Amino acid sequence: MYADVMLEIHPTKWKVCQICGKEMSLYYHYPNANFLKSLNKKFDTDFSDCDHIRDIWDELINRGVRKNDIAAFLISKGDLDLDARVSKKDEIIDAIEYACRKGDKKCLGPGAMSNFPDRYDGFHTYNRCCRATQDKGRSKENLKSYTKDRRAYEYWSDGNIHAANQFMGSRFFDGTSADHIEPQFS
Repeated sequence: MYADVMLEIHPTKWKVCQICGKEMSLYYHYPNANFLKSLNKKFDTDFSDCDHIRDIWDELINRGVRKNDIAAFLISKGDLDLDARVSKKDEIIDAIEYACRKGDKKCLGPGAMSNFPDRYDGFHTYNRCCRATQDKGRSKENLKSYTKDRRAYEYWSDGNIHAANQFMGSRFFDGTSADHIEPQFS
């Protein structure tokens, strides 16, 4: 909810990284790892996770890729109810951005993550471009080994931390983490 508010009230929807100076969109316009791997394989390219999806589209067109092929790829990845033959670039990009920001699609991510209330403007001081070097807790190696969550221990272990740790590593949390699970009430 706070991330939505911070995005809504941000005056430009773009943020300059205070580490390197790169300006990035606060919307979900940057490819995530699996999407990027699929994109680069499909079109034999070497785009990065800091390349804006609009720039990727334009570069693919410059390389001779047909608009319908790009559109079909994005529509398929976003599971969008659009027709690649008639949908326009902006319509497709806006739809996949929204699906990633509000839905359950994991194709694209924002240029800067929300960090309300810890930051005055609601966003981290670094953007996606510098996240790996600035956020030591979010390094690829650290995230691969992240199966423990102290808050889960506190609430679920009832004194049995070993059992809670085993549960944190179970398939129940595939694709998420316990600190991002909302309680289910019956």
